[in-house]
Amino acid sequence: MKRLKIVYQSILFSGVLFSSISSRAQNTPTATWLMPGVSYQASSKWRLLDQFGINPSQHSQFNFAQGFYDLNKNLSLNAGYFLFRASSVNGRSYAENDALLGATYSAFAGRFVIDDRNMLNSVFPNISQQKKFYRNRLRVTYPFSFCSHIAKVYVFDEGYFFINKGQWSRNRSAAGVNYSLDRLVSLDLSYWRQSDHYSGNINLFFVQLTLNLFHKNILD
Repeated sequence: MKRLKIVYQSILFSGVLFSSISSRAQNTPTATWLMPGVSYQASSKWRLLDQFGINPSQHSQFNFAQGFYDLNKNLSLNAGYFLFRASSVNGRSYAENDALLGATYSAFAGRFVIDDRNMLNSVFPNISQQKKFYRNRLRVTYPFSFCSHIAKVYVFDEGYFFINKGQWSRNRSAAGVNYSLDRLVSLDLSYWRQSDHYSGNINLFFVQLTLNLFHKNILD
């Protein structure tokens, strides 16, 4: 019963979040992604994350595997592999393989966490030539207690510099909340507004449910 109460409170909280931004989704294409995932904390410095994304309405899916290494409390490195598949309107399938390498610097101001991520993103589509992007994301996170559990609200803005073309081509602005149902399960709900020079604007909603696993030495 306690777990059901927590889930109900999470759903209610997410409803407030999404209703507050739903007006921005009108007259713009919208996509909703369901993202189950597994996180494994191998040590105090190493963490692995694998997420599977599903968009039933657009017959699309992806798998995103990442590794994170904390050099210290301010600087972390990460590398990832992203596989995306989708069915197009004319029946031709689209797929891409991405390689990602990034570094994130974090600063602290009271309870606020401000982090700046710099990332190189190589995209290998099946229907066009390789694309290369430099991505810069600035994010602000604020943790608080909600129903005796830890929640974090965050906003971020990320720009994409299209290296092949030599121009900034995409921007993503987002707001979300991450809520720990307990030590092993977390729920993340977010809204992203994407503006792309080539594909136009789109509203993105993400519902992430992550199982958090830990090495036995961390639990001791």
